[in-house]
Amino acid sequence: MKKALFLIVSLLFLSILAVWAADTTTYIRLYESSFDVDLSSKKYLSHLDGSTYSSNKNSENKRKDGFYYQGQELGVVGLSDTNYYDTDLGDLVFTVTSDSGEWFYRLAGSDYRRPFGIDVFGRARNPQYVEYDMGSMRLGYQSDVSENPAVTSLVVPADQIRQYINIWWDFCLVMDPEVDTIEDKTYFRGTDYFIQASNISYTADLTLTISMVTGLGTPEETVNKSVSFPVHLEGFYKPDEYDKTMVTASFSISRIAEVLQLDGAGGLLENMKASPATANDFTTIATYSLSSSSLQTSQNETRKIRMFLSSTNDATKSTGGRFVLRHEDNDNVSAGTAPQLLFKAALTSESKGHAPSSEAKTVVFDGTDRFIPKEADTSYVLPGNYLEIDATTTKQKTNNWYSSWLDSGSIGIVLTGEVIPPGETEPVTATDWTNQGAYTVGGDTATLTKGEYKSTIYIHVITF
Repeated sequence: MKKALFLIVSLLFLSILAVWAADTTTYIRLYESSFDVDLSSKKYLSHLDGSTYSSNKNSENKRKDGFYYQGQELGVVGLSDTNYYDTDLGDLVFTVTSDSGEWFYRLAGSDYRRPFGIDVFGRARNPQYVEYDMGSMRLGYQSDVSENPAVTSLVVPADQIRQYINIWWDFCLVMDPEVDTIEDKTYFRGTDYFIQASNISYTADLTLTISMVTGLGTPEETVNKSVSFPVHLEGFYKPDEYDKTMVTASFSISRIAEVLQLDGAGGLLENMKASPATANDFTTIATYSLSSSSLQTSQNETRKIRMFLSSTNDATKSTGGRFVLRHEDNDNVSAGTAPQLLFKAALTSESKGHAPSSEAKTVVFDGTDRFIPKEADTSYVLPGNYLEIDATTTKQKTNNWYSSWLDSGSIGIVLTGEVIPPGETEPVTATDWTNQGAYTVGGDTATLTKGEYKSTIYIHVITF
């Protein structure tokens, strides 16, 4: 059964594969728990520095027993085929940072938050598949971790890297201290942090970075190459209802400008075309990133994620009509005396997630596309227009294949050359635009009302 995710604005950026030298490749694999965490769970308790991996998924109430458990892992970051690594690039340095500078799952728009930490365990394998301990570090807000931990990064010396075929870092969630579910709070370092029941996810954002550094620890320290894997975490606390499939994919938008200029050099009026045909016609207003958890699959995974744009936040029920820019006065109320400007919006996939072997792809939307429920069952009819994202498959560890759905790109808009005159409901074609916003309709010349023109574009992500 397909699910529609209506994700408008969050804070996540895409993690992608990167090839550094020869066949050495970096990768990230996020597990379901990255997007699906009960913030009151007792599964994610603290570890010892030298803990070793256990495939046992049952970690309830287990704390500092010498193991970190499969069910506690958020994901894995690593490098494959490190026996081909160019050692001239220097030591490998792995770091984890919180994007906010603090370690909380937060409920957006409120002060409700839940402290957490991350424990990292480095591992490597040689050609005989003998596994080696490459060190560990404990970060974030944990009961027995100092505010300035002694180890904040893990280093693999350059002269050791080519001894292994794989090097990776398992990173585990730590929620210790625990939540008092009666008082709905966590007590940490003398402070009560309150957490509220909510059907909306709590979120946190991390950045994982692998760097190649020469002169480590000296004034001449140099970063030769670096790749970052931003990770978006989601959790829930006492929701009325919970659907795991609603948080297996995350989408983020980063707006380029708060207000776009209609006139002036490079403005929308200069680029307006009646029938936009290429991505070059569009003014970019935002960039987007899509990321999903990873699943063990075959090498030829065929399932897809689809995305489309519309003018309504619930495209399963009704169309919101065509995209339109409406004038707003100082009270954010439509003046009703200004023309409305019709536009189209486009998703341009730049990471080729839609088809790894092809060029970037642009799909154009007018705002009316819908994701329609079938009357007879709980599945849905796909809209006629969408951007399709193929699985990215990677071969990791003991010849297992994992798939995830990753994409990044931009959102652009272009005016269609149509306006809805004041007091009218149907659009007409405008001609003779100038940089001052004057236009002609049926022989009559009018001028755009000065001020802000606003519209909302909703991004819909369809998972499986």
